[in-house]
Amino acid sequence: MMVKFFVCLLLFFASDVRSMLNGKFKLDNSTDVLTIKHVKNDVVLKSCVGFMISFTRHWLVSSAFCLHSNPEDKIIVEVGIEDGNNYKVIHYNDTKAVIHPGYDEKTGKHDIGLLFVKETITDKFPYRLKVKFVHFPQMNGFVESWNMDPATGQKSTRVVYSLFDIYPMSECKLKFAKFDGIASLNEDFQVCAFPKENGTGLCEPDSGAPLYVQLDKQRQLYGIVGTFNDIFAVTSGRQHHCDPHHRHPVIFTQLWPYFPWIAEITKYSPLIRLKLLIPVHHANISRCIMFVYSGLVLWNFLAEELSTKVLAVFLMVLFLVRLVQMLKEASALPPGPWGLPILGSLPFLKGDLHLHFRDLTHKYGSLISTRLGSQLIVVLSDYKMIRDAFRKEEFTGRPITEFTTLLDGYGVINTAGKLWKDQRRFLHDGLRHFGMSYIGSRKTQMENRIMREVEEFLSVLTARKDTPIDLNPVLAVSLSNVICDILMSVRFSHNDERFKRFMFLIDEGFKLFSSLEASFFIPILKYLPGQRQTREKIAKNRAEMAQFLQETIEEHRKSFDPSHLRDLLDTYLYEIQKADEEGTGDHLFEGKDHDRQMQQIMGDLFSAGMETIKSSLQWAVLFMLHHPEVMKAVQEELDQVVGRRRLPKLEDLPYLPVTESTMLEVLRISSIVPMGTTHAPTRDLKLNGFHLPRHAQIVPLLHSVHMDPSLWHEPERFNPSRFINAEGKVVKPEYFLPFGVGRRMCLGEILARMEIFSFFSSLLHSFDICVPTGETLPSLKGVAGVTISPNAFRVCLKPRPMEWDSMGTIRPAGSH
Repeated sequence: MMVKFFVCLLLFFASDVRSMLNGKFKLDNSTDVLTIKHVKNDVVLKSCVGFMISFTRHWLVSSAFCLHSNPEDKIIVEVGIEDGNNYKVIHYNDTKAVIHPGYDEKTGKHDIGLLFVKETITDKFPYRLKVKFVHFPQMNGFVESWNMDPATGQKSTRVVYSLFDIYPMSECKLKFAKFDGIASLNEDFQVCAFPKENGTGLCEPDSGAPLYVQLDKQRQLYGIVGTFNDIFAVTSGRQHHCDPHHRHPVIFTQLWPYFPWIAEITKYSPLIRLKLLIPVHHANISRCIMFVYSGLVLWNFLAEELSTKVLAVFLMVLFLVRLVQMLKEASALPPGPWGLPILGSLPFLKGDLHLHFRDLTHKYGSLISTRLGSQLIVVLSDYKMIRDAFRKEEFTGRPITEFTTLLDGYGVINTAGKLWKDQRRFLHDGLRHFGMSYIGSRKTQMENRIMREVEEFLSVLTARKDTPIDLNPVLAVSLSNVICDILMSVRFSHNDERFKRFMFLIDEGFKLFSSLEASFFIPILKYLPGQRQTREKIAKNRAEMAQFLQETIEEHRKSFDPSHLRDLLDTYLYEIQKADEEGTGDHLFEGKDHDRQMQQIMGDLFSAGMETIKSSLQWAVLFMLHHPEVMKAVQEELDQVVGRRRLPKLEDLPYLPVTESTMLEVLRISSIVPMGTTHAPTRDLKLNGFHLPRHAQIVPLLHSVHMDPSLWHEPERFNPSRFINAEGKVVKPEYFLPFGVGRRMCLGEILARMEIFSFFSSLLHSFDICVPTGETLPSLKGVAGVTISPNAFRVCLKPRPMEWDSMGTIRPAGSH
């Protein structure tokens, strides 16, 4: 067993499997998918799919059921595309079928056959999707299928192309869970077989029927819908397909037992089998290694054909070639640890990831690279390098990971390219329109929205005065109401069960995604037991979230008034309506489903607009517990500038340097998002003389910037005065980057600053905060997750008396 493992390890390095794991595997012409039609008297009796044994250019392999015919039948091989009204196709009529001698039509045993095509099969037309691949949902699919005779209920003698919807398997299961057998299907996606005309039907395979997709007005042969027997068990997008980014059929997975028979019919020599048969339909050495877990098939095959010495030499040569390639690639990258094969530096991770990266930058410099499994990570810890790089267009990409694949390219946070640019510009203008600005009348509108929630927040706390309380759930509702009001004019009460369910789904989603973290770095781990169930849970979680948001979208549609836009969701509906009227609706959001894009945008902005601000305020309270002298200084300043008759307002901020500097110091020392947001180069490029490949993960290590002793005096010490100059003015140095920097910096920075100031200053102005009697001072060590948050803690709040007057609570503007 150890010998076999060693051989497989050598084959791994000698092949392109590492490229596949990195999502860089490119389609070539070795996979040829064609339609096989049975014709009698010019009527098509049945239509199946065949796969070319590529190097021969003459032989196809298919189901014996597809090739079994009567003497008067004619078998036609067809390849081509339909482009508008021009149907370009090649017919290969001169064929000869060979059925496996053990084929049993009743039981389906040995259901395999070979078809010889006399004319050389050429690649004149792009009959198969190559660079582009299917996006889900929702894509139109054409399935070549039978008409039914309504009188007899039997299949008619002609074939029609029926228009179907194609969904990911996870959504198909949810949509058609009531139908028997759906849970046993294994494809990543499935045709939900209901014609669009009547919307009825069920979700099931269609016995290997050709599947076409509509892309750029072209109907192109893509693969097969599904199959039901043991041989053709791996169909379009099957979960253990090696390459997760290109879902074309892999039919040869279950055909290894039939290779001797195929060799006998097609006259392969043993040497040709080694050199040529292995690459059949991408079943090359690297792809075979992907299936080692199910039987070490490749080892057994090679061991039968070659002597141990020849095999050893063959493997060693391949290993050395690949090793030279790897050394050459590594020498061009920024410095960093070598790590282990396959695993990279994963086994050496200790503690929080940002601290591990910090230690590496101390050892290798401010620009380092390391591998975590299949992912290349490039870490930047110098603020000038981060600032200069992230201002460039070529650093605005997002890495392709399992996480971004699951999101399917929707939203704004995890998108890139034109969709990201258009959405960011649209959101920037929309958020400014609804008050996310430091100037103008809209600013007052935003402040009123925030202060309404602040007052409700203080009211809830007052009811719990002198009683230990965890501020986290109260802050969650109040901050959520601010962003939800901006996004969709929705507001929750502090005991709203719907809000609790919504927050549960968000928390569950983060936990489920975290449980897949290992497979993000080593994709092959997603085939381990339990991973599929986790993905199904994620699909169910996302479906419920989508339903929650879709209900809000539908409510907005019913009351939508283009002359009165209430919130950001209305601006999206207006944009969609305008595009539809102009005839450009199909191109809006780069052709993505409009509702799904709105759902993901709402989710992106809600998560970004609540979680980071909530964590910041929790840290602020925690540091006040640890530094009561700072809390007292802030309260004294508020009393002097604001007085005891009202709450602080944004117009007070220029006159509150102690309060502002305290908030800035909380943001610096806590580093809520210690590794910023991960970027990726949009093309191969160089930085400081080092090669950065396209789609590498570029991590801005903001934690190191904020804790750099060359930039900050005693960075480990909480010291708000570092932000105040000799004139008593607040100064924010250019290396203070709590909201990131560059083209992808936080969209909601203005709102975040507004909320942090309003909630923090009002809380300290209204209450003294202390540790509950009998409890210890909470730890300053945070929990690293999406953000770095404090461990759960409780506080006691003692009201500070206010001097309300009979004329109201707010003094005239400008009275300081």
